[in-house]
Amino acid sequence: MKKLLCLSVISFLLPALETTAQQEKLWGDPHIIQKFATEATKDPAYLKLRAEVDALSKTATGKNTNASAVKALLARNNMLLKRIYTKIGIEAPQVMNTKRPKKVINPLIYTKASILGKMVKVNQQIFKTETPPYDASWFQSNQAGFNNVYPDTTASLFSAGKTIFIYGPPPNPVKVRLGQYCQGYLQAFTVPSNPEIIAAEVKFEYSFFYTGWDTYGARTGMDLVVKADNKLNGSSYNELPVYDFPYSTQNVRWKKAATLYPADTITSDFGEFHATADSSFTIEGYVTPGSAITLQFGFGFPIETVRGLNGSYHYAEFILKKITITYYKTAN
Repeated sequence: MKKLLCLSVISFLLPALETTAQQEKLWGDPHIIQKFATEATKDPAYLKLRAEVDALSKTATGKNTNASAVKALLARNNMLLKRIYTKIGIEAPQVMNTKRPKKVINPLIYTKASILGKMVKVNQQIFKTETPPYDASWFQSNQAGFNNVYPDTTASLFSAGKTIFIYGPPPNPVKVRLGQYCQGYLQAFTVPSNPEIIAAEVKFEYSFFYTGWDTYGARTGMDLVVKADNKLNGSSYNELPVYDFPYSTQNVRWKKAATLYPADTITSDFGEFHATADSSFTIEGYVTPGSAITLQFGFGFPIETVRGLNGSYHYAEFILKKITITYYKTAN
């Protein structure tokens, strides 16, 4: 009797397990993606569809994403797509997404116990503010094989602290990975040689805009990241979640400052996304008078991001407006 019950449970669960496995393979497995590409490129109707989708992606300009036209085009070719999914044995998408794009995202800022309650500001002349252009720009990315697909950043204006990512159609049907890519700015500060100084507060002021669309099998998301060298030592930085750059040799000090756009998986034929923020992020820590502090701050895609099988368009804009350091001395 127990054996029969076990077999019944397994039989009941098997379809669900197979569906889960199919989804896991679809989102990021290069073999499944290659299988789809091989089958899809045999069909002239699909090649025509992809050419039309890619053309709409390429003619999108910033916030003008051509999303409505792409959605209508995919809806007209719904049966064509289902036929290909059936041939290669992956689960067909759900009914095409009709929900409105996500509204304003308020970033989740991690706040920790402050050390500043025990201190007072050093006189006003020792405040330090930096605005664009900053000392340097930086980027970090995964560099692994077929994941190596970078965004177009040529529209960025580094002299104004503005970084723009644009992801359009992939260079070929197999390369559907966004992968990890983060970029931002670097600024160094020298702590004044005032023996009373014991701590510093660093405030980053920024704005963020993200919009676009993607297709079946996509994952997207945006994170805010920060890195301070060991010359700034405090709980508000140290207790932030570690942000892992797997192919970086200097990932121990990278931290996740906030989630700008939460991880979102496209299970329908088509999905839109939209997020904005105009905010600030603050860290604090103990410092040594006369020492140099190097700070890096920016945004980007987390490592698990994947473009959809049938085209995509992502536009992300980040502006680091200002960095302000306030120095503190002991209250006594």
